[in-house]
Amino acid sequence: MPLEFTHDSDNNILIVKVSGLVELEEIKKSAKDSFSSMNIPSDINAIYDLQEMDFSNITTEFQERLIIFRESLNRGNAKIACVTSTDLGFGLARKYEALSDHLPQQVRIFRSMDEAKNWLK
Repeated sequence: MPLEFTHDSDNNILIVKVSGLVELEEIKKSAKDSFSSMNIPSDINAIYDLQEMDFSNITTEFQERLIIFRESLNRGNAKIACVTSTDLGFGLARKYEALSDHLPQQVRIFRSMDEAKNWLK
Protein backbone atom coordinates (compact mmCIF):
# COMPACT_ATOMS: atom_id res chain seq x y z
CA MET A 1 0.00 0.00 0.00
CA PRO A 2 1.43 3.41 -0.94
CA LEU A 3 0.09 5.03 2.28
CA GLU A 4 0.84 3.63 5.71
CA PHE A 5 -0.86 5.27 8.71
CA THR A 6 0.65 4.98 12.20
CA HIS A 7 -0.53 6.64 15.40
CA ASP A 8 2.42 7.75 17.54
CA SER A 9 0.49 7.70 20.82
CA ASP A 10 3.47 8.92 22.89
CA ASN A 11 3.51 12.21 20.97
CA ASN A 12 -0.14 12.09 19.79
CA ILE A 13 0.88 12.47 16.15
CA LEU A 14 -0.43 10.67 13.09
CA ILE A 15 2.42 9.61 10.83
CA VAL A 16 1.58 8.87 7.22
CA LYS A 17 4.33 7.27 5.17
CA VAL A 18 3.78 7.71 1.43
CA SER A 19 5.67 5.46 -0.98
CA GLY A 20 5.83 5.29 -4.74
CA LEU A 21 3.27 6.69 -7.14
CA VAL A 22 0.03 7.72 -5.45
CA GLU A 23 -3.39 8.26 -7.00
CA LEU A 24 -5.91 10.65 -5.47
CA GLU A 25 -8.54 7.93 -5.00
CA GLU A 26 -6.01 5.84 -3.04
CA ILE A 27 -5.37 8.80 -0.74
CA LYS A 28 -9.09 9.35 -0.17
CA LYS A 29 -9.81 5.70 0.58
CA SER A 30 -6.78 5.24 2.83
CA ALA A 31 -7.52 8.39 4.80
CA LYS A 32 -11.19 7.55 5.36
CA ASP A 33 -10.40 3.93 6.29
CA SER A 34 -7.60 4.91 8.66
CA PHE A 35 -9.50 7.64 10.47
CA SER A 36 -12.46 5.36 11.05
CA SER A 37 -10.49 2.25 12.06
CA MET A 38 -7.73 3.82 14.19
CA ASN A 39 -10.09 5.66 16.55
CA ILE A 40 -8.08 8.88 16.48
CA PRO A 41 -9.44 12.42 16.49
CA SER A 42 -9.80 14.09 13.11
CA ASP A 43 -7.91 17.16 14.37
CA ILE A 44 -4.75 15.25 15.32
CA ASN A 45 -1.46 16.78 14.17
CA ALA A 46 0.14 14.81 11.36
CA ILE A 47 3.45 14.21 9.63
CA TYR A 48 3.33 13.12 6.01
CA ASP A 49 6.61 11.37 5.25
CA LEU A 50 7.03 11.92 1.51
CA GLN A 51 10.67 10.86 1.31
CA GLU A 52 9.85 7.73 -0.74
CA MET A 53 7.06 9.25 -2.82
CA ASP A 54 7.16 9.41 -6.61
CA PHE A 55 6.04 12.95 -7.52
CA SER A 56 5.85 12.38 -11.29
CA ASN A 57 2.03 12.53 -11.42
CA ILE A 58 1.57 15.53 -9.10
CA THR A 59 0.00 18.45 -10.96
CA THR A 60 -1.69 21.64 -9.83
CA GLU A 61 -5.05 19.99 -10.53
CA PHE A 62 -4.07 17.00 -8.36
CA GLN A 63 -3.10 19.34 -5.51
CA GLU A 64 -6.29 21.39 -5.82
CA ARG A 65 -8.45 18.24 -5.75
CA LEU A 66 -6.51 16.99 -2.72
CA ILE A 67 -7.18 20.27 -0.93
CA ILE A 68 -10.91 19.99 -1.69
CA PHE A 69 -10.84 16.48 -0.19
CA ARG A 70 -8.93 17.78 2.84
CA GLU A 71 -11.65 20.37 3.41
CA SER A 72 -14.22 17.56 3.67
CA LEU A 73 -12.29 15.84 6.49
CA ASN A 74 -13.02 18.59 9.04
CA ARG A 75 -9.49 18.45 10.42
CA GLY A 76 -10.06 21.45 12.71
CA ASN A 77 -6.87 23.29 13.62
CA ALA A 78 -4.55 20.34 13.07
CA LYS A 79 -0.98 21.10 12.12
CA ILE A 80 0.29 19.22 9.09
CA ALA A 81 4.01 18.71 8.51
CA CYS A 82 5.30 17.30 5.23
CA VAL A 83 8.80 15.85 5.05
CA THR A 84 10.62 15.37 1.79
CA SER A 85 14.28 15.02 0.95
CA THR A 86 14.29 15.88 -2.77
CA ASP A 87 14.26 19.31 -4.38
CA LEU A 88 11.32 18.35 -6.62
CA GLY A 89 9.31 17.06 -3.67
CA PHE A 90 10.16 20.12 -1.60
CA GLY A 91 9.09 22.51 -4.37
CA LEU A 92 5.81 20.70 -5.01
CA ALA A 93 5.08 20.47 -1.30
CA ARG A 94 5.73 24.21 -0.88
CA LYS A 95 3.27 24.85 -3.71
CA TYR A 96 0.71 22.67 -1.88
CA GLU A 97 1.37 24.68 1.28
CA ALA A 98 0.63 27.92 -0.59
CA LEU A 99 -2.49 26.53 -2.29
CA SER A 100 -3.93 25.41 1.05
CA ASP A 101 -3.25 28.61 3.02
CA HIS A 102 -6.99 29.41 3.18
CA LEU A 103 -7.68 26.32 5.34
CA PRO A 104 -7.55 26.46 9.16
CA GLN A 105 -4.82 23.80 9.31
CA GLN A 106 -1.26 25.05 9.20
CA VAL A 107 0.92 23.23 6.67
CA ARG A 108 4.72 23.41 6.77
CA ILE A 109 7.34 21.62 4.71
CA PHE A 110 10.53 20.16 6.17
CA ARG A 111 13.56 18.20 5.03
CA SER A 112 13.85 16.07 8.19
CA MET A 113 11.52 14.19 10.54
CA ASP A 114 13.18 15.82 13.57
CA GLU A 115 12.39 19.32 12.26
CA ALA A 116 8.78 18.29 11.61
CA LYS A 117 8.34 16.73 15.06
CA ASN A 118 9.82 19.80 16.74
CA TRP A 119 7.39 22.08 14.89
CA LEU A 120 4.41 19.95 15.96
CA LYS A 121 5.33 20.20 19.67
